[in-house]
Amino acid sequence: MKDLTKLDKIPEIVKNMEFGDYEYSKDGINRKIVDKNGNSSKKVVSNTPVFINYIIKDIESNTEKISLIYYKYKKWNTTEIRKSVISSKNEIIQLSECGIHVTSSTAKELVEYLSELEHLNNISYVLGTDKFGWQR
Repeated sequence: MKDLTKLDKIPEIVKNMEFGDYEYSKDGINRKIVDKNGNSSKKVVSNTPVFINYIIKDIESNTEKISLIYYKYKKWNTTEIRKSVISSKNEIIQLSECGIHVTSSTAKELVEYLSELEHLNNISYVLGTDKFGWQR
């Protein structure tokens, strides 16, 4: 379900994404679960709509960061974090510091969601570095 009609200017990257078993709306991200009897239910992943914007490949350290785009306070926001943060249920809780709703009980689901999002989509990447100023 892609019901973001009450959100301001949905970014093109979000409109073109594949979501697998996940659904998003203005109320956040949910995973659709179907049991062996065909009954469906939803499991809350996050109450904040959050998506992968792009990947930043550091040319100095050969590490990656992820740019996330999320809807909070009636506007679209972005944050950049180490890729290892979105790969660990213990570390992903750090996203709550920038306003993305995640708790210890939803952390595993959010890690799985972002992993699936990256897997299903051709996420663009940019080259970058954390160093400023003149470089030799």
